[in-house]
Amino acid sequence: MIIRYAEVLLSYVESLVEMNDWQNPDVVLYLNQIRNRAGMPDADVSKYNSQAAMRKLTRHERQVELAFEGQRPFDIRRWKTGEVLLNEPAKGAIDPASGKAVIIEHRIFNPARDYGWPIPLAEINANPNMKQNPNW
Repeated sequence: MIIRYAEVLLSYVESLVEMNDWQNPDVVLYLNQIRNRAGMPDADVSKYNSQAAMRKLTRHERQVELAFEGQRPFDIRRWKTGEVLLNEPAKGAIDPASGKAVIIEHRIFNPARDYGWPIPLAEINANPNMKQNPNW
């Protein structure tokens, strides 16, 4: 599998929302197709009556539908939400003794570096004009 149909629909819906065409009937149509396939009820359009609200719904649907498929890091970088979502400890299972989640890793998101990716060394070695991205 290279790409799922649900991801195509979610990308289309996201593009409509980001182009300020969030009232396009395709937005709700395709979101509901994805939700109904998973046994979920239709989205309550009265609750999502602005671009910001529809953006929030669309991002949530991407997070849920594409869970564990490796798309989330790309979404976070594209949406520029890393400072909020990736600047807190990563938590694991609940410790029965304390009732609190076990902290797996302390994360610090650096927007000056982490919105870009490092250029592989082989690419830099192959092209002397290529420079590494800042802070990598």
